[in-house]
This record gives sequence, C-alpha cells and structure tokens, in this order.
Amino acid sequence: QSDIAESRQNTLTLQDSLRFLKFVARILHEEPGRFRSETDAILAAARSIRPLASFYLTASRADRLARFQQRATVRASMSTSDRLVHDWKKFDAIDSLYRDLVQEIFPSTCTVDSSSLSPIEIVEQILMALGRPSSPHPT
Repeated sequence: QSDIAESRQNTLTLQDSLRFLKFVARILHEEPGRFRSETDAILAAARSIRPLASFYLTASRADRLARFQQRATVRASMSTSDRLVHDWKKFDAIDSLYRDLVQEIFPSTCTVDSSSLSPIEIVEQILMALGRPSSPHPT
C-alpha cells in the first residue's frame, strides 16, 4: 500500500511493465498460431492501455553476454532472456518481434542503447528523454 501511495505523488516510477509483450513475442516466434486467440486477446488489451512513456532498452551482444555472465555468478537460475543469449538467431527473432510490438502499441517509444552504460547512466538517459533533470547519486 505504501508503494502505491508513494507512486501517486509527483514521482517517477520505472519498471519493466511491458514484459508481457516479450512473453507474447516469444510465443509468436516459438509456437506461431498455437495460442492465437490468447495472444490476440492480450494484444487487444495492450492496445487499450492509455498512452504512456515507453522505453525500449537495447545493448550490444557483447554487453548482453557480459551482463549474463555477471548475473550467472550471483543467481542459480537463468531467465528466458538469459537462455536466449546462447542462441543469437532466436534471440534476434524474438527481440525483433518484441520491439515491433512495443513500438506498434506505444508509438512514442524511445529506444535507449544501454551498451557500456551503468544502471545509473541508463536511468539518466531515460530521465533526459523525459525532459527531467537527473538526481544527484552516490558514486
């Protein structure tokens, strides 16, 4: 409840709320037609979402692999995206579908290339795109 109350104040909340579109992209790639009515319903619902500030984060293959290796040292399980780092052809196909879905549903999506950027620098890029000053942060 406190998170909801805090987010209603004049604050900026960043979260990966479009992840469901990545799931739909994976289903469309891996099993085209199998869950057509379900994916159509999800996409119809997504198209009814009010416009919002949307960001598509991308990175070079080298950065993606380095980030995967860093996460692998602290986490026992791999996410679906982590598994795709080892199959670039499949990764590119799913990521392309995901990017297209995000940009179709949210046409004002801003692409941020996060290659060689720290998490703080990525947030600063997003804040600049929103026209907001970045907050001072500890180094």
